[in-house]
Amino acid sequence: MRAAFAFNVVYSAVALALISGCAAVTPGYVPPSAKPTRLETLKPFESGAVSENGAYMPSDAEKALACPKLYGSMRIIVARLRDNTNRPKPSLLASTAQSTRKAVTGTPGIDMTAEEQRERARLVAYNKLLIEKKCETLDIDAELSGTPPAPNATAKKKS
Repeated sequence: MRAAFAFNVVYSAVALALISGCAAVTPGYVPPSAKPTRLETLKPFESGAVSENGAYMPSDAEKALACPKLYGSMRIIVARLRDNTNRPKPSLLASTAQSTRKAVTGTPGIDMTAEEQRERARLVAYNKLLIEKKCETLDIDAELSGTPPAPNATAKKKS
């Protein structure tokens, strides 16, 4: 009899838990608001495009950047390109796997040479934007070769 009573108590507790729902009836529960979070309201940064002749055309968002932001973006691109030159070339196995992937799935892998050309074109376009804004420019060839810049070749903030 006690076993049947214990079984009924456990069975009733489980049934009550299932019927009552989960978090909606617990004290302190606040349903999520319909207001979007900060991350949901942020728009992704719009980047430009590369034309057929290989020139980079900056977006309106890039054209609106201030000189220090453009210069900082250029420094990041230079660091990324210099890192690419220090990386070892992919092995024959990796190259074969990428070409096999393209043949099987129809989606191309990442062409690092094309990516480097796009980044280089972006540097040139950003330098032109710096010239238009009458800001200090970056010596792209010197930066990519790793030679230290001239003493007065750093970006200056406008006072």
